[in-house]
Amino acid sequence: MKISSRCVLYVVGLIVLMTSLSQASQAEEAMSYKLVKKFRQELYSESTYYQKYDVVTESRLRSYISIWQDEHWELRPYLGVSLQYQTPGAQNKYFDNTLHPALGVQMTYLRKISLSLQGGVRMNLSQTEKQSEWDPRAVLSFGDFWSWVPVKLPGVFTEVYAESAYLPRLSSTPVSTLWLKQGYRMNLVSHLYLDPYVELFLRESRSADLGPSLTQGRSGARLLWANDSWSVAGLIYHNFRQDESSASTEGLLVVGGNF
Repeated sequence: MKISSRCVLYVVGLIVLMTSLSQASQAEEAMSYKLVKKFRQELYSESTYYQKYDVVTESRLRSYISIWQDEHWELRPYLGVSLQYQTPGAQNKYFDNTLHPALGVQMTYLRKISLSLQGGVRMNLSQTEKQSEWDPRAVLSFGDFWSWVPVKLPGVFTEVYAESAYLPRLSSTPVSTLWLKQGYRMNLVSHLYLDPYVELFLRESRSADLGPSLTQGRSGARLLWANDSWSVAGLIYHNFRQDESSASTEGLLVVGGNF
């Protein structure tokens, strides 16, 4: 009997979510609770190098206001804008350059699980006559989005991130992504780390614009600088199984932080 990548994604994701929720609850009880700042700005930028398609960059800036929070939950509306940019070689495969202003609201649990609902406008910047369209979306994510791993715990680490994004403008089926990294952390100097790792990456997608469905095993290395508020990471990784959607070697640069 053939098992689809979607079934593998859902089963693995469910196991990981249940295990991590249990661990997160135990960690929450063991540590003292501190309220986060009421107003907060968040910056995230991700640039991916594809050997076949050049570079794709997505950057996002959001300003949050926390209107309700307790030891576990937080509710925060936000105002944000995101920019997507491709080099000329990548524009033949991906979207044109676009700008996305948006309003939304985010509910978080244990600061590890979040549900974001937002409405916005997608504006095409690559055409002489700007075309715009409504771009509502809903995103459910699990994982420590801004900090790769607890930087005070060197040695063997496991990282998990799962996300399901619903964009009715493109597809009636959410795009789901899950990755698990297992690696070893080496502290080079203060705040600078080298992380060799192996990774399982899964994506289930019905929209070519959001990326094809993938099931990949990877090995790679990450150079990470991180402090309490900011992190910068450069990754280079090798795909064990090369196909039309990916090259054997790709790279990623991620910048994230709160201010």
